[in-house]
Amino acid sequence: IPGQRVQFRAVAGGAGADLIPDTAVTDADGRARARWVLGQIAGPQRVEARVVGNGALVVAFQATGLAGAADTLFAFLGDSQTGGAGAALAESLVVLVADQYGNPVAGQALTWSLAGGGSLSDSSTTTGADGRSAVRRTLGIVPGAQSATVTAAGLAGSPVVFGHTAVPTPTAIVKLAGDGQSARVAGLLPIALKVRIVDAQGNGVPGKSFGWVTTAGNGSSAPRTSVTDSLGEASTQWTIGGNIGTDSLVAFVPGVGEALFTATALAGGA
Repeated sequence: IPGQRVQFRAVAGGAGADLIPDTAVTDADGRARARWVLGQIAGPQRVEARVVGNGALVVAFQATGLAGAADTLFAFLGDSQTGGAGAALAESLVVLVADQYGNPVAGQALTWSLAGGGSLSDSSTTTGADGRSAVRRTLGIVPGAQSATVTAAGLAGSPVVFGHTAVPTPTAIVKLAGDGQSARVAGLLPIALKVRIVDAQGNGVPGKSFGWVTTAGNGSSAPRTSVTDSLGEASTQWTIGGNIGTDSLVAFVPGVGEALFTATALAGGA
């Protein structure tokens, strides 16, 4: 049927979709034509052709929009994490490669490198169907700022740098001074008791709170609780009990352990 006006309309595909022309008239063979410019969203797209003035006469065309060329590299997940020195970070480092419209691009080669020690599960990766690629990061053993860098040649946003902070995780308490002293009963020991809280690599753990607990002899410590300094160290003064014999005191760090100190209480003056 010639001379029928047909309207073409994009109903799925996102911004940028166009029909040229959007309205056409059937020719002598009853055919109407339009060129379809796909929208910017990769995936299934759809156009409807409808006879003007007769809404019941409609037909749908389907097409698939593919992602364009790789354009931009983004950090997707895993930046600004804090973890234990020498330990694996909780989250993987994930990047996303997209075309100019933000559609994920598969098959993009990436190169990874480190600063601050530690290791990565891979030094080179390739993006998957979702445009993403990930590595696992194990921090170096020295506390402080560390990073991982990923590069994709020629892409905007490259290189992407993931910044991390390695902190010591307490695993042990070590006696430094004050064990095995003696003094007259109810006397103050001459040397302060001193401990250091360390991680698995021997780094001092700053800012760790713990308590000093007398376990025999009824003495006392001052302070009774401490917070480690920048070196992971803390100390207390111990006044032993009023009975002759062996007194004991424990520096107790919950979840880590304890350090036992002993002292001998001697008889006082006649």
